[in-house]
Amino acid sequence: AKMTEATILSIVTVTINILVLTIGGTWKISEVKTALVKAISEARDLIDQKQREHEFAVDQSLALLRDDIHQVELFCRGTFLRRDSFREVNRDNGKSMRLMGDKIDARLDRIEAKIDARMG
Repeated sequence: AKMTEATILSIVTVTINILVLTIGGTWKISEVKTALVKAISEARDLIDQKQREHEFAVDQSLALLRDDIHQVELFCRGTFLRRDSFREVNRDNGKSMRLMGDKIDARLDRIEAKIDARMG
């Protein structure tokens, strides 16, 4: 079988097209891969930045909370009253209230006596 120039030219053309497609496809895949690697890297950087921002915000919130708790502890320490002292203060307040009630009753009795003396 004798190959004609047209057949040889066809075979060479097909071979060149296959090589061009292979090289072009490889080059295109390489571009896509580069673009994907770049996009993934940018996304990773953005995620890392957001994570650092959130960590900072949480750290700030915890520091403020720690300070608030400390302020409450100082307030409680400054206004702490033992149970026995509380009972003693209540007992003293009860005595004062009874004395005040007795004084009010005595005054009302005097007022009633004066009113009765004038009326009658």
